Amino acid sequence: MAMTPVSPGCLAGIRVLDLTQFEAGTTCTEALAWMGADIAKVEPPRGEAGRTGFGDAFYFMMYNANKRSITVNLKEERGLALVKEMVKKADVFTENFAPGAVERLGLGHDVVSAINPSIIYAQVKGFGAGSPYENGLCFDPIAQAAGGAMSITGERDGRPVKPGPTIGDTGTGMLMAFSIVSAGRAPVRAAGCRSRCRIRSCITAAAFSSLMHAPARRRRGGRPATTRP
Repeated sequence: MAMTPVSPGCLAGIRVLDLTQFEAGTTCTEALAWMGADIAKVEPPRGEAGRTGFGDAFYFMMYNANKRSITVNLKEERGLALVKEMVKKADVFTENFAPGAVERLGLGHDVVSAINPSIIYAQVKGFGAGSPYENGLCFDPIAQAAGGAMSITGERDGRPVKPGPTIGDTGTGMLMAFSIVSAGRAPVRAAGCRSRCRIRSCITAAAFSSLMHAPARRRRGGRPATTRP
């Protein structure tokens, strides 16, 4: 019986240098992998934090399918030089380290774009530049609290509750993948434009919360609780 060949995907041939960890960044690169991109995940010698921090391999595997992996110590000169060589051949560079960490490693936007001017430089952070929380760490619960998702979840007369879906992490990763694909469109690339994509987790949570809550707020006011919007 003849087998129908599987389509290589719309991003076949696109090379992504993946320095993401945990969930907000890894969901972005996994989405790109689903569309056929070649993902090279760079992990530290002891493994990416999402691989080791929870004692459950499923968490890591769920967000890192269809990727290749390389172990590199970016704090050593030889490791940093290796990644810079990979930058030369990459189409996309992604990271979601703590604020300022990638710059301290020597792979900030200015450095990477100087090596490869056509690369798409993508960053997922918790808060925007100029925010009083700009330099703070941000995981999903913080993003959902700061973005307002918790304020509209829970019983009408109860305390705010974190929604189940990780919209601050996974939602941000999906939006970043969309942004990267948009930045990689042929007209943009042909114009020689430098592309830098930055998505903030708290803004993603706020955007999704507004979409979910606006109809209920207009009709009833307050949290919708268990009622239909």
